[in-house]
Amino acid sequence: MNLMETTLVVRQHTRAERELAEQLRFEAALSRGVLASVPGKVAVVDRAGTVIRVNDAWSPGDLVAGGSEVAVGASYLDVCRAAASSGPASQEMAQGIEAVLAGGHPSGFRMEYPSPLPSGERWHELAVQPLQCPEGGAVLTFADCTADWDTSLMESAICSTEAEACWISWFC
Repeated sequence: MNLMETTLVVRQHTRAERELAEQLRFEAALSRGVLASVPGKVAVVDRAGTVIRVNDAWSPGDLVAGGSEVAVGASYLDVCRAAASSGPASQEMAQGIEAVLAGGHPSGFRMEYPSPLPSGERWHELAVQPLQCPEGGAVLTFADCTADWDTSLMESAICSTEAEACWISWFC
């Protein structure tokens, strides 16, 4: 190979590296953009249950399971396991996430759970989907469904009151 051929090969190799680097930057930006565009709070955990990324809806300290804060780099599963003694929701959450990570729930896992706060009880829905990549992991999405529960409780109270009114009027 002469000097001109070597120079051509080096230029082609350098151009290919630049194109690859540009493609990787684009894909990383696209990944961040998609995650930032998802409404609600999203956390991505690796195969071991460690939080590796969150979306922009999260604030520091928002990753809460059983009252404990979880930061990126910490194990969400460990926090759920530790909080299992405080209530069945944390235990169910840990078991559901573990099952998805182990491949036991290929279609995912969903649950609703209460979060007692000083301002009143809030209800949340957790959806866990397997992360579609060779390394494995899962995507956890959290949505506030308190309004759904409030409506459901109100409807239940109305039905209960109507049933009592019907029962009373029948016997009067």
